[in-house]
Amino acid sequence: MQNKKTNFGQQPFKTDDDREEDLRHKRMRTKNGSGFSNIKYLIPKAAEQHQLEQQFTKYKIFTVWEKVIIGFFTEAKDITKAIDFQNGKLTIACLSQTLGTQIKQVIPQLLRALNDLLGRNLVYVLIVEM
Repeated sequence: MQNKKTNFGQQPFKTDDDREEDLRHKRMRTKNGSGFSNIKYLIPKAAEQHQLEQQFTKYKIFTVWEKVIIGFFTEAKDITKAIDFQNGKLTIACLSQTLGTQIKQVIPQLLRALNDLLGRNLVYVLIVEM
């Protein structure tokens, strides 16, 4: 390293190359002072931008619905399907009129079992379309 003249014995004088390098580093810095952002902040932000959290919740509810309905009615596996979830309302398509009526009779128990398996109350209303 070459000796640089100092300003009254305090800090060395900066050359044009030093100033250029400082500007480059200054442009690279983010709020946390480094050139990189912390990944624990980037992942939730990216998930929010792409609405991944909502899609993951919907997928989870649909798969849990299949387990719950089979626990209540074994014949329901190929006859019912979760088709939509929005704002706490789960919409179910049912190909059988009799099974649809039976499902409507046990909606409170189905909701309780569904939310228990999900680990929190996400589904408040169950709509059965026949």
